[in-house]
Amino acid sequence: MADQDLVSDDLATGLTELTRTLVAARDIEQAWDEVAAIAARMVPEQPMAAVTLKMGGHVRLVAATDAPVARIEEVQHRSGRGPVLEALDTAAPVSVPDIGAEQRWAECRAEMLAEGIRSVHCEPLIADGPPIVALNFYSTIPHAFDRRARRLITIIAAVVAAATAAARQAELSEQLRAALASRSVIDQALGIIMGRERCTRSDAAATLRDVSQRRNTKLAVVAADVIRRCTGADPEGLHFNEPGRPPVPPGKRTGSQHPR
Repeated sequence: MADQDLVSDDLATGLTELTRTLVAARDIEQAWDEVAAIAARMVPEQPMAAVTLKMGGHVRLVAATDAPVARIEEVQHRSGRGPVLEALDTAAPVSVPDIGAEQRWAECRAEMLAEGIRSVHCEPLIADGPPIVALNFYSTIPHAFDRRARRLITIIAAVVAAATAAARQAELSEQLRAALASRSVIDQALGIIMGRERCTRSDAAATLRDVSQRRNTKLAVVAADVIRRCTGADPEGLHFNEPGRPPVPPGKRTGSQHPR
């Protein structure tokens, strides 16, 4: 089948669903379960799927559509050997047409056979730098991942990688917006304290920090309280907020605030 035949209504719908899931996610890691399920439905024969994350030299499973797949992934992580780790280490897809004929990775191969897995395909998500995520498919059918299936998985992985990068960039933008909003509120509060106490900016900052520590409350929250006590109103949002976007209240979280 020609590559262009892959661009069907079902494929377009699936890719749109994957993109929407990742871009709309408030926490990217919480979206991986849905990504794995959608991707599995898009591949012929609907194999089982898993998503593996590699960060700081540590590998962990972040999503699995089925319990057998989770157990197989755990064996690979524990032994430090397997098709998933090879895909991440080499930044290249790893496909095993027939597990029964495979001689590598003895421990995880035995686990796959015990779980009824007969073929595997692992696809690293390539964006900027070395891959940190692998999208892995497991089938009970030998030779399940033929040329068409592998080409489809490559397309899925490319879209997921791009959507993930876009989602992370949006998340960073939201974090920056929240940080700038907090900075603005703190600056306003410092000005109020300086005028009220007739002190320097350093002295005002020390006063604000002291209250923050005594209350065990974030500095921006204390600053917002200073502004409310002085003006009787909530702090104003930043002057460059986008039209239609409400100001970011101090102490509120905008989007996911988890480190990546």
